[in-house]
Amino acid sequence: MRTMRMLVVSLGLFASGVASNAQVPVDVASTPWAQVGGHRLRVADAPVQGCGVSVVFPWAALGDADLGRALAHATSVHRAAVADRVLPQRVRTQREFCEGYCVFSVFLQGADATLAPRWLQALCGRFEDDADADAMDRSLALAALASDDADWLYPGEVLQGLARRAFFAEGDSRCTAAIGDAAKLLTVSREQFVRALSAAPAGGLVVAVTGELPPDAQLEAALRAIPSGPSVVAGKLPVRNVEGLGLASHSHTRIDAAYVGCAAVAPQGPVSLARLLAVEILRIRARVRFANPRGNESMARAPFVQHEPLLADPLVLLARRGVADEGSDLPRRELEELVAASALPADPKEMSAALAVFRAEFQVPPFAVAQLEAMRLVPAALATRARALALLGLHGIDDAAVSAVGDTETAAVDAELRQLLAGQRVWNVLQPSFLTAR
Repeated sequence: MRTMRMLVVSLGLFASGVASNAQVPVDVASTPWAQVGGHRLRVADAPVQGCGVSVVFPWAALGDADLGRALAHATSVHRAAVADRVLPQRVRTQREFCEGYCVFSVFLQGADATLAPRWLQALCGRFEDDADADAMDRSLALAALASDDADWLYPGEVLQGLARRAFFAEGDSRCTAAIGDAAKLLTVSREQFVRALSAAPAGGLVVAVTGELPPDAQLEAALRAIPSGPSVVAGKLPVRNVEGLGLASHSHTRIDAAYVGCAAVAPQGPVSLARLLAVEILRIRARVRFANPRGNESMARAPFVQHEPLLADPLVLLARRGVADEGSDLPRRELEELVAASALPADPKEMSAALAVFRAEFQVPPFAVAQLEAMRLVPAALATRARALALLGLHGIDDAAVSAVGDTETAAVDAELRQLLAGQRVWNVLQPSFLTAR
């Protein structure tokens, strides 16, 4: 679900290493956010062949929490599939399903950039029930399979689902696995799916485009043709009291070592740069303490720290794989030590490292010579730049604040560090079934 972030950071760090002595900003045509119909659009016309487009599509809950989330996930699968029809065979839409919205991104190379308006219309336009029954059934089936896998197969997602159900009450939009209940999708009728696909984006789209683009008028015309629905605030109930739950153990048939998860409800309120830096420092501390993964945690979708404030993650989840054929005591102790260390003040080295990662991930115009050169060498970076602009714009973080991120007060970062895991925590362990059967 969040593998795009690894690509975003790696491309950004690559940019920082290209022509590092030529960090002079280049004046590119970058418009401020503009209201187009019921949507927001920003264009950064950089001298790089091709373009990257990123779209934040807010979804409204339909029916109960599980069905609403599952339907929203299924519609995101189908919209991406419909959008792919207008793209060259080698190009596919990247999709990130988040809390309350979905982020779609695409890179169109060279002359394919002229497809951007058509892609946008296919992705977000009015759904036409054109008797495309097989494609709809396929999208429902793919969404159900992905939801089922998230609920039992991938350890990181299983731990996330267990924590969500512990903290959030039934009827809360967060009380479900991250991408909904697969069983709910099996009950969805054709009419329900058509209604969900026909729903306009709640509150309008946020669209960012970077690179050499088709005329702005074409993009604006495509946006104006897309309906915008009223803003919807998903229902949220008070967090449950989980004090005294202890460590809950669950059997898992596809692992050979225990996975332990420690989760807390994420801090509330607007996302700040200080919070983004604090989360990065927590990741740095986890990497330093744990040194190396013990197995293929990336395949297990179980990074040491799972939390993306800009993607509205409701939890901060720490995960640690144990040692094969041993129990959960070691990974739990390691996570307890990380929790204890999480609230310590940031030292200068941690701040410097966090700032480097932030600047790599969130580059805003005017781009430096090195950044543009990196985009020319790896044009796919245009999509990651568009994604960064879209997410920053969604949360109201402007270019001036991003450019001045180095001025962020360490005290503000320390305050965010203290809040990340300050509340009640839920502990879960996934045990290999062959161990629990002994």
